[in-house]
Amino acid sequence: IGQFFSERSKYRPFHYAFAGHFHTRHTMYVNGVTLFASPSTESGNEYAAAQLASAGEPGQLLLFAHPRRGIVAESCINLWEDDEEGAA
Repeated sequence: IGQFFSERSKYRPFHYAFAGHFHTRHTMYVNGVTLFASPSTESGNEYAAAQLASAGEPGQLLLFAHPRRGIVAESCINLWEDDEEGAA
């Protein structure tokens, strides 16, 4: 990722980059570009935990953009299911 952003002068200028299906949510600023990594919608599955040693809360990134100011807010929608004991 860092190498791509360090060579970004070769490409049309951009301020944001997006990546999906990470097992945890990340937002980072690299060489003038904000990278948003959205968590997986099923991060807590057994395969991810056992085979990849990676698990997190399932979610979906939600961003709010202004035409001139760019991204002005971010939030993560939590997609985990309540267990039956905690359900109302």
